[in-house]
Amino acid sequence: MTDEEYIEMCARKAREEAVRTLQSSLQPFAQVEKSFVPVNMSKREFNRILKLMKTPKQ
Repeated sequence: MTDEEYIEMCARKAREEAVRTLQSSLQPFAQVEKSFVPVNMSKREFNRILKLMKTPKQ
């Protein structure tokens, strides 16, 4: 296997994994907001992070 063949094989695997993630794991942002449970972070911290995520990148 050449270096290029190995790189292409790894890229294909990464693409396939990304597609699986998009199809099965990601949830709409509104659902994430509704599902928050303050186990790993406080509501205040969650709201701070939400604000950052909702701010358009410049």
